[in-house]
Amino acid sequence: MVSSFFFIFNETQTESTFKMKKTYLFAALFGFAAMANAQTAAPAGTPTVGKGGVKVSKPTPHLLEKKNSANRSVGTSRWYNYGETMDAYWNLNAGTNSMLYGNNLFPDTTILVDYGTSGYSGPWIHNLGDVLDVSSAYFNDASIHPGELFLNNTTPYRVDSVGILFIYDRAMSNPAIVDTLIIEVGVNGNNTVQPTYSFGSTSQVSINLGTDTTMFKAIKYTQASNSMNYTGKKVYKIALDEAFYADSTADGLHYAEVSTADLPNVQAGKVVTMSARFKPGYTWIANYDTLENKNSMFFLTYKEQDQAFPLYTKRDYNASYIIPQDVRYNAAGTWNGLFIPSFAYMGGATATYSYEHHLFYYKVNSVLIGVNNTADNNTTLHQNEPNPFSKTTTIRYTLDKSENVSLSIIDVTGRVVKTITESNVGAGNHSLVIDGSEFNKGVYFYTLKTGGKSFTKRMVIAD
Repeated sequence: MVSSFFFIFNETQTESTFKMKKTYLFAALFGFAAMANAQTAAPAGTPTVGKGGVKVSKPTPHLLEKKNSANRSVGTSRWYNYGETMDAYWNLNAGTNSMLYGNNLFPDTTILVDYGTSGYSGPWIHNLGDVLDVSSAYFNDASIHPGELFLNNTTPYRVDSVGILFIYDRAMSNPAIVDTLIIEVGVNGNNTVQPTYSFGSTSQVSINLGTDTTMFKAIKYTQASNSMNYTGKKVYKIALDEAFYADSTADGLHYAEVSTADLPNVQAGKVVTMSARFKPGYTWIANYDTLENKNSMFFLTYKEQDQAFPLYTKRDYNASYIIPQDVRYNAAGTWNGLFIPSFAYMGGATATYSYEHHLFYYKVNSVLIGVNNTADNNTTLHQNEPNPFSKTTTIRYTLDKSENVSLSIIDVTGRVVKTITESNVGAGNHSLVIDGSEFNKGVYFYTLKTGGKSFTKRMVIAD
């Protein structure tokens, strides 16, 4: 018989139930208007070792390299993760590696976690967010990603799949209990650029992040359902059961991936927004049961440079986000209703925040599904298929109105080796077939010029 002062909780409890939590670990965050002189802070008592803590290991998974090795021969698709990209950048330029960190992901704070010397308290991270911006200079740097597909902000694309790397633990022996990983993905929606705010003093931001302002996309949050507030989002649910638990990698990590073929094409210049949360398949006694004795999800994140600030590039919108305790309980002032980006923690004098780049993965394809999924059929140049090629390849393009068209093929020295011109080409989809026997093998660029616009893509002629 449960004593009267205990309550049984699950994720579907009402909002009034959530408000029973008496204390908050997370320091109150200031609203946007006050951010010029303030920074957010991780909670006191966050442990530094062990599964209940943050530091996981020094080695990095390098899942991107493994997954992309099978895509390079195709030439139209590629996997993205910003954390691994920045790890590769620092390894190439400074000989250092990113540190792998993590913490518990749980829908509320009413279960207990052992925080070592700080004692027991509730989990403080309740949802994870992430933004993919494929136009980043780091994604399109051939020294970091040799042989990969490159996309800029003038090119639409589609997202074929998304994945997440984490640790799933089944401490409960009941095989009938099935937990759920809920992934939400949105494209072309209502995420906007937040105004330019300085986190901490302007001098601190300038010194630590190399800029006087930080910019990021706003991921809106629905507090009642602990979910991403995104018009047109798609929701994917992954069952976490005994079979999933047993299917771990050699280092004990778990990887979940879902097809996102039902997503529309991503319009040129737009970003992808993703969130992930854990839904337990069991009930628990609030403020009594411990997470160590229950099934749990432990998310993983790269800290870009251990004991140092991350590299920030203005208008590169790749960033990871969290829903901390005060936003979850609607107690964060003007931060309420928003995921908080990692860079909001980066304006102070010390680089103590560890959850900079979540291990979220995106498979992007430059071959679009239909033309109705792109906004107003803007003029578009598509990736040639196949790529690489030896005999022939097809270059497709879309015009929004009748135009004169010029397609130039350029070698790596900048020399134009072939130009094709066509007059009064009608609106809609068109294609050109290129004969590879006309050229030496190697890397080339092809540029479409029409109506005062210019689009360029890369292709490879192989043996």
